[in-house]
Amino acid sequence: MDEEGLIVAGVVWLDYASQDTISRLLLVYMAFLAIPLGNLFHVVVSATEVMFLVFRGELALATGAFEFVLPVLLGNTIGGVLLVTVVNYSQAVERKYQEQNYQLSVREMVFGKYVGGDYAPPTGTSDD
Repeated sequence: MDEEGLIVAGVVWLDYASQDTISRLLLVYMAFLAIPLGNLFHVVVSATEVMFLVFRGELALATGAFEFVLPVLLGNTIGGVLLVTVVNYSQAVERKYQEQNYQLSVREMVFGKYVGGDYAPPTGTSDD
């Protein structure tokens, strides 16, 4: 899984919940410090490291881009999409679709709003 994506997503959610500036700064600093301390790879950090080595003349730009930055970008993208998909799906199932007991077809899951209507329950109505 994409651990650094989880850290970044967690920072966004926790930063929104923080009340004051100091706690937000500490939260961001501590969370992003966990990426290098945990020996994790994030595409922004990886690109910065590659550019540093390129400017020092220790690495060719094409080598760094194709052998390090692009694989990290692909891993971050796949992991981030999976993480966001799982979180959003679980929230949607718990809140909206559970109330009306509606099962999405594979076509609806893949193409979303482009194949059907709004499946959210109407607000202010009750079937009691």
